[in-house]
Amino acid sequence: MDFQQAGTGNNNESNIDMVVRGIRQGIATKKYLPGMKVKEAELCRDFSVSRTPVREAFRLLQNEGILTYTPHRGVQVAQFSEKNFFDNLELRSVIEVFSARRAAEKATEEQIREARKINERIRIYNPDDPVNTTELDMEFHMCIARMGENGYIADTLDRLFNSQVLVRVFLPFRERRVTHTYKEHCDILNAIEAHEAEIAAKYMEIHFLKSIESNHRKIAEIAQEQTKGTKTRRAHLEEGALDTAEKETEQK
Repeated sequence: MDFQQAGTGNNNESNIDMVVRGIRQGIATKKYLPGMKVKEAELCRDFSVSRTPVREAFRLLQNEGILTYTPHRGVQVAQFSEKNFFDNLELRSVIEVFSARRAAEKATEEQIREARKINERIRIYNPDDPVNTTELDMEFHMCIARMGENGYIADTLDRLFNSQVLVRVFLPFRERRVTHTYKEHCDILNAIEAHEAEIAAKYMEIHFLKSIESNHRKIAEIAQEQTKGTKTRRAHLEEGALDTAEKETEQK
């Protein structure tokens, strides 16, 4: 959604939803970075709404941990929390194992075809848009959640996904994981299609164990890259300081 095209909603609730979606999109597109202040007046102007829906949107997103409030600094985008991320994955794994079991009991052929189409799109990885793969992965898991005909599963997963919007931007899919994800999804769907509930649940459990392992490795690599970058910048600064000192010595 283009911020500049947002119009006035028909009621306060639709305005709140519009602002919430806009802030999420702003984070996903890196308009809002971790620690950056989110300005109330700016949102009121961009979405042509009053302060009331903006403040309610702030409240909802603070409850999800996406925004934080600090006295004298205002509302800001939350910093990425490694603990919160893995707590979220741990809870998701429990819910999604149950979701796969339910799906194997209830899924229709049409729903399975839809899930397979989404999974095929996951295979087409675009390194310039890794967030798209993350979005497709979430869409795939939501598709399985809906197969089980238990609205609480889908609603809970949707909230868990939304609370991790920062992860989609700063821990996106890496290409090496895509092939494995695709294959693991195929195993889950094959078991669902065969109505093998326990096998589907086991494949989903394996999928999450692999995902958690992959994300631990990804975070370690990012930390290593950041440390290497810091050392490189420090070396360049020191090199520049030495060059300056040598020039001053020569001039003397």
